[in-house]
Amino acid sequence: MERRQRDRLRTHFTVAIQAPNGYFEAHGINANRHGVGLDSPEPIEPGSLVFLQLPQCGLAGFAYVRHCLARPDGRFTIGLRFRGSLYRERRPEFGGRWHYVKATHGACGAWDGCADA
Repeated sequence: MERRQRDRLRTHFTVAIQAPNGYFEAHGINANRHGVGLDSPEPIEPGSLVFLQLPQCGLAGFAYVRHCLARPDGRFTIGLRFRGSLYRERRPEFGGRWHYVKATHGACGAWDGCADA
């Protein structure tokens, strides 16, 4: 049964996740401004708060794990709901400090410049 309140755009992107059980990379399979669906090599306990980075998009932020479903192939389908807005990473130049700015959403409900990543 589909419980999602908003449609998600099917897309592919890499996600770096810092979860209670460690750091690993997963593959994004769908997204909207409220959350993402992931194909993950590792499980994450539902209700956990994770930090994620989307390097292809230059975005980062926190999200809650809504569900984690084991698959027959040994991987996991994970649904994340963002805790708030994601932030654009601004890389430091010449040893400067990292800083983040609030990301904007494109017309499709995903992030500008990331929908086709």
